[in-house]
Amino acid sequence: MFLRFVFNFSNGNLKNTFIFNFQLSIFNSSCIQSFLQRMSTLPSRCAGMSLPYVPAEQQLFNFQFSTFNFQLSPEVTNVSFSSDAKAELCRDFINRKCCAMAEASGVLLFCNTVSQEQIRIVTESEAFAARLPQLFSIAFRLDFDELQSGSKFTFQLLDREKIRSVFQTIGYSPRDSITLHVNYGLLEKECCRVSFLRGAFLSGGSVTDPEKRYHLELATSHHKVSRETESLLLEQGFAPKSTLRNGSSILYFKQSDAIEDFLTLLGAPVAAMGLMEAKIEKEMKNKINRIVNCDNANTQKVVEAAQTQIAAIRRLEERGLLETLPEKLRQTAALRMENPEVNLNELAELFDPPLTKSALNHRLRKLCELAANETS
Repeated sequence: MFLRFVFNFSNGNLKNTFIFNFQLSIFNSSCIQSFLQRMSTLPSRCAGMSLPYVPAEQQLFNFQFSTFNFQLSPEVTNVSFSSDAKAELCRDFINRKCCAMAEASGVLLFCNTVSQEQIRIVTESEAFAARLPQLFSIAFRLDFDELQSGSKFTFQLLDREKIRSVFQTIGYSPRDSITLHVNYGLLEKECCRVSFLRGAFLSGGSVTDPEKRYHLELATSHHKVSRETESLLLEQGFAPKSTLRNGSSILYFKQSDAIEDFLTLLGAPVAAMGLMEAKIEKEMKNKINRIVNCDNANTQKVVEAAQTQIAAIRRLEERGLLETLPEKLRQTAALRMENPEVNLNELAELFDPPLTKSALNHRLRKLCELAANETS
């Protein structure tokens, strides 16, 4: 369970939204203090801040700084690992137009529908839904024609002139090519290549909760785009695998290290750290289970061996042969009968002087052999 806080910043034409999720188990005064210190260091361009009206009885906090005011209203919710990762990526400000164009290009090439008739982007991420209008405003200087909200957010461009402008900006001409492709001219800088991959992940990507399994994927209905993105990832030092699913091309990672590095590259180090923590915890649990299973197996072997030895000693005793044996064997038989639950090492320590494990094992085998010969 988490506490989710949504912040809508505005200052003139600049708008942004931050979504913070706190685990209830760690939400305490020190957490609040650390959070407020981080908030107080926000750039001065976010000095203005507007929020929907929240009734006083629903407000959890109401703080005032010299630069801005804000209110927090708690919402208890279950947040997926993928949603958290996308929310973290959406906290970064869009500072450069070149990066905005690259990120918007990644969004379009991995979104639901891109054609000359409409552009349609559907997402479940509230943070991405809040970031998308600002991103398109900076990259293309236009607003969406339709917006639908609910369990999912749907953004649409229906105006032909707007769509033509978008195609022109990302370097796609329906006359010259029948398929969409990655415009490498937008990705000459390292920051722009990262922005493109961030947009692709926000629009068509997902990452599975690492407590269940390790899996991150980028899905697009444009096969050429998928192949070109794979080449881009290879240039960045990644080696994704590819497959087809329901007509879409999928690039995916199954290795936890690759997923950690990819999330870190995109700008989600907290999500990457969460994956590392989950991996360490899973490895520790597996190690503990192996140790417990090994101990159980060893204990079972000790019990079975002791039962066999005790049964042999009783047979010798019933036939009156135990008293005829040498002193060393009688002493061994007596200690085994008195300590049926101990292993060989512990039993060997009970002798005075202590025996070696090998010597004790030899005596017990001798007792078992004598009992077997007598039975036969």
